[in-house]
Amino acid sequence: MFGISTRSSLLLSQTFLALLLLFQTVAVAERSVITAVDVQGNRRIEKAAIVSKIQSKPGSVLNRELVRSDIRAIFSLGFFDDIQAEEEDTAGGVKLIYQVKEKPIVSKIEYKGLDALDEDDIKDQIVIKQYEVLDYHKVNQSIEKLVSKYEEKGYYLVDIRYEITRDEARNEAVVTFIIEENDKIEVRKINLIGNKVLDDDELKGIMQTKEGGFFSWLTSSGSYREAMFERDIQALTFYYGTLGYVRARFGKPEVTVSPDKKWVYITFSIDEGDQYFVGKVDFSGDLLYSNEELMSDMQLVQGDVFNTETLRRETLKYTEKYSDLGYAFANVVPQAVIHDDSKTVDVTFEVDRGERVYIGKITVTGNTKTKDKVVRRELKILEGELFNGTRKRESRDSVMRLGYFDNVEFHQTTSKTAQNVVDIE
Repeated sequence: MFGISTRSSLLLSQTFLALLLLFQTVAVAERSVITAVDVQGNRRIEKAAIVSKIQSKPGSVLNRELVRSDIRAIFSLGFFDDIQAEEEDTAGGVKLIYQVKEKPIVSKIEYKGLDALDEDDIKDQIVIKQYEVLDYHKVNQSIEKLVSKYEEKGYYLVDIRYEITRDEARNEAVVTFIIEENDKIEVRKINLIGNKVLDDDELKGIMQTKEGGFFSWLTSSGSYREAMFERDIQALTFYYGTLGYVRARFGKPEVTVSPDKKWVYITFSIDEGDQYFVGKVDFSGDLLYSNEELMSDMQLVQGDVFNTETLRRETLKYTEKYSDLGYAFANVVPQAVIHDDSKTVDVTFEVDRGERVYIGKITVTGNTKTKDKVVRRELKILEGELFNGTRKRESRDSVMRLGYFDNVEFHQTTSKTAQNVVDIE
């Protein structure tokens, strides 16, 4: 038979009482009433803006899950590096204190290693701005944009990082972008694989990306830019289309950098496909002309080799044809259907003429030396008359023939006063 001594019984009783007291203390703490809510540590951010995010209120029972939710809500304001919740015993409950540490203000933006470009070249790439709250996401976005800018200039191996110098007393930070430009990377060789209809020289002549030569360091003609190469692929696709090879496809380029990181070798494959011919040509939608009128001077002739450039010109021609009747926003969309069995391409021009509009206000900008009246007397369009696309084009040509301007552009926008009026700048 087992027994328990008086001393052991006493120890068990004391242990039980201690555990009971502990459980009661925890239970009381969990049921503590919030007597006050305060925010401390904020310097620039108004306390009211922070308190508006706090759901824990005086008079309610302390709920630590709700406190954690409050902290997440305060963080969502985007102004703080750190937030801590503290409890201070008071008569009748606890005072809840949110200790916040504000993010610093960007006092200055600096650059180290900026040589090939100057600050004016890159100011539009910097997303983070002076005198705003330090945002690391914006700093990283700025680096991505800077890298793209350098690649446009041929600095494909540029390395950019940042450094933050903080002044804790003033709660400010200097953001420094550290740039290692490295040398421009140049194209040593472009290798084309699979082309039979067009030879390498003809295709390379279309591309803006060129192989570097002896004087390429002087002209930047051999610089490799990824964005430019992507445009080259689009240009090659269009060029093949002008010869009827509408199924021409280009493989993903393989780009190899030399060990000394000075040269790049580009290899990509071409699947030219078969040559296609013009099939049926038709019109649909808001037609204001008969099919005979529309087809009278059609350059896409059934049986001829299909040509994407001819398709583009015909689309512009019909768009202008409608704009001459006042439909300034007429939309002509060519829908091409490729028939692989017959090697033909059917084209239907879908016309959405929109509303007829009139010319509103005509303004002249950019003429710093030439008077407005010199420009206006060359215009074939007048305020208040029905819009006419041909006369607008002739106006541009006439102003260009003055010989005073490098470029002349006409921008048209719907008037703020009437939907059927366009202002022209």
